[in-house]
Amino acid sequence: MVWALLVACTCAAPPVVPAPAVGTATPSPVAPSPVAPSPDAPSPDAPSPAAPSPVAPSPDAPSTGGVLATSCEASTIVPWNGGWLVGDNEDKRQLYAYDLDFTPRGPVSLPAEVDDIEALALAGAGYWVVGSHSTNKDGEARPLRERLLAPDGTLTPLALAACPACVAAQGRAPNAGGFNIEGAAVWDGALWLGLRAPLAPDGRAQLLRLDAAGAVTEVAPLDLGGLGVRELVPDGDGLLVVAGPTTDADTAHALYRVAADRTVTKLGALPPSTEGVALDPTDPARLVYVTDGDGKPGKCTAPARWGWIARP
Repeated sequence: MVWALLVACTCAAPPVVPAPAVGTATPSPVAPSPVAPSPDAPSPDAPSPAAPSPVAPSPDAPSTGGVLATSCEASTIVPWNGGWLVGDNEDKRQLYAYDLDFTPRGPVSLPAEVDDIEALALAGAGYWVVGSHSTNKDGEARPLRERLLAPDGTLTPLALAACPACVAAQGRAPNAGGFNIEGAAVWDGALWLGLRAPLAPDGRAQLLRLDAAGAVTEVAPLDLGGLGVRELVPDGDGLLVVAGPTTDADTAHALYRVAADRTVTKLGALPPSTEGVALDPTDPARLVYVTDGDGKPGKCTAPARWGWIARP
């Protein structure tokens, strides 16, 4: 993944935010006519059949979501300004705002370009925007991907010296284990980045803690069963982690939780191609997720989608 910068936006911001500092009676139903009971109808004294137990919706049930209008390759989602803010890794100039029901509000412009946006991290009234910091598929450098956009609109350079595996992976293509950021969250008093790749030498995924200058101060290994990090979500004193393959394999993703003491617990499965997850501010018992499609904004060959699932 490539590092992107955080964008600040005020919560009161209009649909398009040029400034860098803040990401700031239906009719009554007609009563039916009385109908004579069927001769086969059960006696009024017969016990009612037991109601079925509630069942959590399947992760890929189409009735639990829909098409994410205006976005082709959704890569991350956060609750924002009474709705949602979504990053698209094919749009380096803006984010996309939606109401809670995913009615589009319009684009939110960025004060600086960030290519291959893979993560957003809320920070007070603003947010970080994080590029993947990866090369292209051929291993060629893409400088606009190597950006961390801070909430105040400034770019923060990333210093990886404290992560030898990260340094060694720079310059390699993403599908060859090259350095690739796909998660970010403000947690435990700092900005953390989650790596899709590389994995640590022992096969565990890696979280990077940054200081205010963008230098890595801690590398926290996570046992995600050989998967990499695809999203980070603050969850009380812990973190929710979307885990997925380190390559472009279209396989199932999984949801984990990292406790304050770094203990890792697997919570359940997620739909394939899940790119972003957020806690639903209207219902703590469920999660909202986005999956990517294909194409560029305005030229989608397959649109991104959104949905919700019961929290595992």
